[in-house]
Amino acid sequence: MKRVIYLLLMSLFLALSLGIHGVRGQGAAQVPQAKSNSTEVGKANQLDPGMDSFTKDVIDAASKIGGVISVFVAIFLAYDQVKRNRQQKDDELKESKRSRKQREEELRWRKASLARDMLNEMWEDSYANDAMLMLDWSNREYNTGKDQLERIAREEMWEALRTDPTNFDSKEKYVRDCFDHFFGFMQMLEHYISINLIMFDDVKYPFSYFARKLDAKHDVVEAFLTTYEYDKAKEFLNRFESRTKV
Repeated sequence: MKRVIYLLLMSLFLALSLGIHGVRGQGAAQVPQAKSNSTEVGKANQLDPGMDSFTKDVIDAASKIGGVISVFVAIFLAYDQVKRNRQQKDDELKESKRSRKQREEELRWRKASLARDMLNEMWEDSYANDAMLMLDWSNREYNTGKDQLERIAREEMWEALRTDPTNFDSKEKYVRDCFDHFFGFMQMLEHYISINLIMFDDVKYPFSYFARKLDAKHDVVEAFLTTYEYDKAKEFLNRFESRTKV
């Protein structure tokens, strides 16, 4: 902007200098011409008796200066418009980035909220809760139905998750029901992760801990998941690199 104003002023100064020098030169040349050729001066006066040659030259110079000024004013206005357009585009880009960031934050919050709701649903499921208790504790008592309390040891839990033979007693059936619910939640979580509805980081807890517990009997768990087609639960557990660290 400063450069444009500087060029405008310099051009105006140059035009004024040229105009003034032109007027002076023409005025000086007219003096001997008037003395030597009074007839032409008389004709000129007859054509425009109210304006002498000097005035005409001044007007002509002013017209030229005005033309130069008009050109630079047009350049200035064009430059100003370009600058305004650029500023508008910059503002629109900033607003677009701000809006996109806001949408990303809202989407991230919705994903975290859904993951929290799913975990809360699991915590409220008595079967899934008992499965986690069995992994964490041995020889606890569980209400296996009709207010019947059964003490289940960890080894009994692993035995109940066998795939063959299938002659399960009531205690083993309860264990299997609990892990059906627990693995069912893993299935659902992995599905939601795979379609980008939730993020894995939001459901790592408490599963990172129980993934290590399940890996204590890796073959038993793998056979159970494979036989009963808990494929997504297997994919979910395989996300935990620390499963082998029991």
